[in-house]
Amino acid sequence: MVQFQDTRPASLQRAFTNKPGVDFAETFSPVVKPPTVRIILSLAAQNRWSLRQLDVNDIIITGNNSTAISNIISQLSTAFELKDLGPLRYFLGLQIDYKKVGFFVHQHKYLTDLLHKFNMTDCKAASTPIATTPVLTTTTTDLLSDPTPYRSLVGALQYATFTRPDITFAVNRVCQFMHRPSPAHFVAAKRILRYLKGILTKEFCFNLALLLSLLLQMLIGLGTLDRRSLLVLLSFLATILLLAR
Repeated sequence: MVQFQDTRPASLQRAFTNKPGVDFAETFSPVVKPPTVRIILSLAAQNRWSLRQLDVNDIIITGNNSTAISNIISQLSTAFELKDLGPLRYFLGLQIDYKKVGFFVHQHKYLTDLLHKFNMTDCKAASTPIATTPVLTTTTTDLLSDPTPYRSLVGALQYATFTRPDITFAVNRVCQFMHRPSPAHFVAAKRILRYLKGILTKEFCFNLALLLSLLLQMLIGLGTLDRRSLLVLLSFLATILLLAR
C-alpha cells in the first residue's frame, strides 16, 4: 500500500496559525519529488495497481489491496471533507492517459500554458533542445535588465524534465546562469521551449517490460560507447522491475 500527497506551502495555506518560536519562520513544507512519483507510477504500471485520486491536497493512493484502499478512503472521509475522484487523471501538472499497453504520462496542458505565458504559441519548433553555438558563458557584460522572466522560464522548464528527460542537460545548462542571465542565455532557454513545442504530442509510457524490449532492440548496432551508456540505463530499469515484483 502506497500513499503520497502534494504538500503545498504550509505558511501560505494557514499562515494565521503559525506560532513564534515554533513555526513562525517556516515558509515551505516538504513536497513530493519527481523521482518518487516516477517510482510509484512505475510500480503501479508493472503490478497493474489502480491509482486513486482524492481532492484533499491531491492525495494519490495505490496498492495491491483494493479493500485496504477503500478502507483508507473511508477513514479519511470521516476526518476530512473529500471527494473520491476515481482513477488518477491529473496530478501536479501531469496528465495520465490509460491504454491497453499501460498508461501514458504527458504535460501537454502544462507546456501549452507555458508557451502562452511567454508569447511563444506560434513560434517555430526547434529540432534539438540546445545549440552548439554560441558558447554560453558567465563572463558576458550584456545582462538582462530584468532577469525575472528568465528565471521564471528556467524554473518552469525544470519541472518539464519529468516527462522529457531528453531536455535535462539543456535545462541544467541554462540553470547555471540564473544569477546573471544575458539575452543569449534567454534565447537558449527559449530554444528548449521551442523544442518542447515540436513534441507536445509525445507521451511517456509507464510499461517497463515494453520499454526494456525496445531498448534491447536499440542495443543492436550501437557503438561500444553508446552500448555502455545504454547498459547503465538498462541496469537501472532492471532494478525497478525487481522492486516491482
